[in-house]
Amino acid sequence: MSLGRKLFRFIAFMLAALALAAIFFFVAIGVPDSIAQVLFSKWGRFGVLTLVLLGFLIRVYWRARGRLAFWGLLLVFLVVHVLLLGYFYYTGVGLPFLLVGMVAGAEIVGFGLLVHCTLGIEPKLPSTSAK
Repeated sequence: MSLGRKLFRFIAFMLAALALAAIFFFVAIGVPDSIAQVLFSKWGRFGVLTLVLLGFLIRVYWRARGRLAFWGLLLVFLVVHVLLLGYFYYTGVGLPFLLVGMVAGAEIVGFGLLVHCTLGIEPKLPSTSAK
């Protein structure tokens, strides 16, 4: 990787970190209590979990975006996710923090197996090694 590309990536990551810090500051300080009650409610946590899970799955299976079957599987997966996990959020206070991580991990593995068995596509995780 060239020095210019490394510098560009560094600057991009720094800008992303600053943007996340600004968003955190805004949410922690600037959000009125009425909105904060919604954001940090059990449904706010459920919505964030669902969005992060979908974003990760689309990122990992980006190569499959042109196949209609992939979008069908993702839609079915989303419906099952909302119905099964949504039940726990509807009937109680949601899931404990540690259990959310384990459930999300199990969902990622389950979706990966489903896509691999039906479409033969393996996930492509982003590389973390320095080149």
